[in-house]
Amino acid sequence: MLISKGRLELVEETLKEDGKTPLNYYQFIYGEMPRCPDCGAPMHERERLTGKKARGFTGMDGIESKVEIRRVVCDNKACYNHNHPKRDLPDILVPYSHYDAEVHQAVADGSTEVPCTPGTIRRLLKKMADQLMLFLWALTQLGIRLTFCEEDGKARDFWSALRAATAGFERWYLLALKMTVNRFGALHWQCSDTG
Repeated sequence: MLISKGRLELVEETLKEDGKTPLNYYQFIYGEMPRCPDCGAPMHERERLTGKKARGFTGMDGIESKVEIRRVVCDNKACYNHNHPKRDLPDILVPYSHYDAEVHQAVADGSTEVPCTPGTIRRLLKKMADQLMLFLWALTQLGIRLTFCEEDGKARDFWSALRAATAGFERWYLLALKMTVNRFGALHWQCSDTG
C-alpha cells in the first residue's frame, strides 16, 4: 500500500438507497506516479477501483463518500511488486479506517469536534499508539524530537508530550502516516479494544 498526493474532485452528489442520507462520489487526481518501495523502480497504473470497489470514508462534515483509487505495479519485472499490485491511496485517506485523514489529524491534535463517538476516538488513539515506533521514526525524520521523562515522580502523559513536541507542525500526523506507509508498505494495526 502507498499514499500519494493529489487533489479531490467531486463527481456526483447523490443519496443512499434510503433516499435521505447523502453520499458523495469523488475522483482523485493523482499528482505523480510513486516509485517502488522495494526496488526504487518507476511504477505504473494497472487499474482503478471504482463503483462498489471504490473506497468509502466519512469526512469531517459527517457525510459518507466514496473515492476511486488506483492500483499500481512496479516496472521492474524482477521485483515482487511487478506481479502483485499495491493500492495507491489518496492522501485524504488513512489505511484501514472508515474516517478520512482530517478526522484522524483532529483526533491526534486532541479535538473532540469530530463526527465519531467517544468510543471510536479511543480506538483511533489506540491504533495510533499501537504504531508508536513507526511514527517516532517518521517524526524524527521530520525533525520532531520527543522526550519522555518522569517529572516529580510521575510519568508525563504521552499525548500531551506528543502534542507539545508537534506544536507548529501543520498536519504532522498525516505527514508521519504517509512516510510510514510509503517506507514500510502498510500499517498493520492490532487493536483489540472493542469499547
